[in-house]
Amino acid sequence: MKTSTNLGRQRELGSRVASLFFPLLALFTSLGFANSATAQSTAPSTLANTQVYIAPGDNGTNLTYDADNASANPDFDGNNLGSYDINTGKLLLNGGFATTNESGNNTVSSVTLYYRVRLSNSGGGGYIQVPLTQKTVVDNGDGSRTRTFQTDNAAQNLLASAITVSPPDYRVDVYFQASGIDGAGRTFTIPPSTTSPVNYTASFSIVGTPIRVTVWTGGINDNWFNAGNWDNGIPDASANAVIRILASGSTNPYPNIYSNTVKPAQAAYTIRNPDGTEDVVPASPGYDNSNSGNASVRKLTLQGNTPANRSILRLIAGRLDVAGDFENPQGSFIQRDNTVISFNGTDNQTISGSPNGFFDVVIDGGSTKTLTKNFAVKAGGTLTFIKGMLRTDITQTDENFVMLSDAITDGATIIPAARIVGEKDGSYLQGFVKTTQAATAGIRQEFGNIGIALTFGVNSMGTNSQPGSVFITRDTGENNTEASFKNTKPGIRRIFGVQPANSNTTTGGLSATLEFSYLDSELQNLLTSDGTTTNDDKNKLALYVSTDGGKTYSQLGRDSNNNNTLTKNGVMTFATFTLSEQQTPLPVKLVAFDAKRTGTNATITWTTASEQSNSGFEVQVSTDGFTYRSIAFVPTQNANSFTTLKYTFLDEENGKTGNRYYRLRQIDQDGTFAYSPVRVVAFSASDVASKSTTLSAYPNPFSQSDLPSIIVQTTAVGDARLQIMDLLGREIARQNFTAVNGNQNVAIPQAASLSAGTYIAKITLSTGEVKTVRIQKQ
Repeated sequence: MKTSTNLGRQRELGSRVASLFFPLLALFTSLGFANSATAQSTAPSTLANTQVYIAPGDNGTNLTYDADNASANPDFDGNNLGSYDINTGKLLLNGGFATTNESGNNTVSSVTLYYRVRLSNSGGGGYIQVPLTQKTVVDNGDGSRTRTFQTDNAAQNLLASAITVSPPDYRVDVYFQASGIDGAGRTFTIPPSTTSPVNYTASFSIVGTPIRVTVWTGGINDNWFNAGNWDNGIPDASANAVIRILASGSTNPYPNIYSNTVKPAQAAYTIRNPDGTEDVVPASPGYDNSNSGNASVRKLTLQGNTPANRSILRLIAGRLDVAGDFENPQGSFIQRDNTVISFNGTDNQTISGSPNGFFDVVIDGGSTKTLTKNFAVKAGGTLTFIKGMLRTDITQTDENFVMLSDAITDGATIIPAARIVGEKDGSYLQGFVKTTQAATAGIRQEFGNIGIALTFGVNSMGTNSQPGSVFITRDTGENNTEASFKNTKPGIRRIFGVQPANSNTTTGGLSATLEFSYLDSELQNLLTSDGTTTNDDKNKLALYVSTDGGKTYSQLGRDSNNNNTLTKNGVMTFATFTLSEQQTPLPVKLVAFDAKRTGTNATITWTTASEQSNSGFEVQVSTDGFTYRSIAFVPTQNANSFTTLKYTFLDEENGKTGNRYYRLRQIDQDGTFAYSPVRVVAFSASDVASKSTTLSAYPNPFSQSDLPSIIVQTTAVGDARLQIMDLLGREIARQNFTAVNGNQNVAIPQAASLSAGTYIAKITLSTGEVKTVRIQKQ
């Protein structure tokens, strides 16, 4: 629908493309109300102690503003937040902070921030809700309780509904409301709900000419290249396109892309989407797009609230070029086989991913493409790098990754596994990629060309290794700071995780030749003093393995290292691999070292994979991290061992305060020695109080014969829940328990029945606090 005036139409377009214009005001808000509850509550409760945090621009740093003029900080009310370019500016409302005080039998259960953006000379419209999360609750000892609520990552774009008008001035209205239940079970709000809430208002202005926006209407047919299907012309590389959710009952179709081809006439039919939903495709007389060229768009926004309430865009034939951001939150984009989607913008792009997966994906244009969720490349498809980077967030590997699908069989046809093609320095996937693919003894498997290849052969028992499916991860966003027990050099910026389905991964049941490929830019931690990469640097490399998630590494060495590929034969331990400078063979292979607080004591544990001419271990402690003293000597269990040996020492010294730094001094029989990495244990009472909960697991990794526990240190007592989940977030097992103040061990449910692999242990406490820790079964 179009409005009768240009201004009206602009406003409608602005509201349609809610994420189109981009400021970043991290408006971290807490607004004060000291109003009493409604007449239904039996005692007054208040909402006060309020602040507003604003982070305009790109740096994301919060500035503190007062909502109630209560302190020396600048006031939010009446403040001017600045001027922003409507196309490139950033101004986000990220949430807020509030403190509530509840009396008697009242219980405050939630606090919500409401906001709206309006023209300075208009009355404004409805408000958008931003729920806050409860952070703390304190019993004041007089029958009242104080709670704090906070959210700082809501990322509400305040420029999303702005348009260029005269005058280009806007207002941001915000207010807070708390809700709860009184002793009689009746609800109350603070302040009471009204049609005209008390607002705090700041202002901002915009400059620049809006980018052309065109919205799909589908008024003629399903052809992307028919101008009559758009309200402002066919999209091109300079225009933003919005595929909006069509009204319920509408007979207008969603768009299909047939680029450079003819769509034949067809009768109506029903298709099933990958997510299980069905779409009815109406009869079509067909059309000729032989000379259409590629479909292209600047920013593409696919509207969707849920998988059942979303728009649809299908790439059926040809190619779609996206030069701007790609917003596909509900899997609205469906790509058929043998088609190409290219992210080719010269400016940085954001890609929300695709729950349905992509087929052929091209990274081009020379800019950085930031993936905010995840996507899979389907079997038979490729992720091709021409010019530019694809980056994921390595702190969110459970949500932010690229997955390469395994090969599948379609009748008598085998469709090969997805692959990465064309990675090179300056154009590669920087972040997290994973794949699970079958491996067979005697056949080289390169796992989608991600830089690791394995050829499983005869194992230590004289039979062929049968690994089954192998789960591989690659992390190119960071490096390990400690490559081995005695090595002071870090690893390169490429880390592989290898988990065969066969459980005998560390007992000689599997043996393989491992090929580890890398880029020159990933050697930057091992560069020569003049900052250049030389063949000498590459010649120093060796393969290292860690079985404790990267805490400690053992050197495996190398058999060859040519053309940026290092090869090692006879690998029998499969866990975490990286490359670092080769060291003199180690007399002791330390594969785990940890220190955990146990009440007023500290439990020090370590594990060796082998020992040669070892005398024992001196346990050392420091209170400043610099000066160490010996507190015990633990003799070796076997001076010359080729099996796993586990050690434990309990530090029972009295008067422990603050941080205590622990390390091992491993001493050979000839008197030479080496130090382990350092582990820190906090004994500060204030530190324990400020961190309401910490989690750890021991042993970790664990085996069928040595099952683990989750060690919970918390001040939040009461009912709690332990969940075990796989890396896709699916629950494997759960167990309820009662949390106590201090430390306790909670057995992991069904640990013996878990398959080899990595899992997430998640603790949910009575306060709502959630903590997680990774566990690995060998």
